[in-house]
Amino acid sequence: MTNFLINSDGIRVFISEKKDGSMKLLGDFENEKIIKNRKKFFRKIGINFEDIVLADLVHGVNVKIVDIKDKGRIIKKTDGLITKEKDIFLIVTVADCLPIFLYTKNGKGVGILHGGWRGIVGGIVENGIAKLLDLTKCLPEEIFLKVGPSIGPCCFEVGEKAIECFEKYQGVIEIREGKKYVDLRKVVKQIALQEGLLKDKVDINCECTSCLSKKYFSFRRDKPEKVQAMIAGIGFVNLKQ
Repeated sequence: MTNFLINSDGIRVFISEKKDGSMKLLGDFENEKIIKNRKKFFRKIGINFEDIVLADLVHGVNVKIVDIKDKGRIIKKTDGLITKEKDIFLIVTVADCLPIFLYTKNGKGVGILHGGWRGIVGGIVENGIAKLLDLTKCLPEEIFLKVGPSIGPCCFEVGEKAIECFEKYQGVIEIREGKKYVDLRKVVKQIALQEGLLKDKVDINCECTSCLSKKYFSFRRDKPEKVQAMIAGIGFVNLKQ
């Protein structure tokens, strides 16, 4: 388990590892082995399985505000979740895509985004920040953004058609041996700063899921018949426990 964080506002951020088993949600939600892996993982980190809210990933830009009544649900056709509730944990799965965590300075709200490249260039980061600002009435400089382990610029090769989507960002494209690679993390950071977040409140984890084959699942590296994925989440912790 990596990226486990409890700060002064009681925000917990986490992501599972390969050793915890596959946590993939879509298509396998009723799979007994997958459910067992999830329950074991949440038990290990002290979170009730019934308190989670899951995003039904479609590699899009939709971000949904959720509350207590959504506990235990899969929120359809969304790649981002936002809440101000203290008793739920927001969950996405990743296997190269960026797990993007949002939270406010004074613990007023949290959010999680599934950052596939299409979602990132399509506006999911902007949408997530806007939703969190609207819900909490905070200012952009009060928001923290954290990117968890994901595919790095060392491994994220992009074809000619897709590369055009990244040309508006500064210094994110690298050409090596005639192949083009993109730094998605740098794209997210540029977007965050453009949205008014402060540089010292944007934290990027540089672990590459594709490179670290013993630690993380990677769709691009493994090209599995059935996708295997980590689970990433954010929520509030009761500091009195």
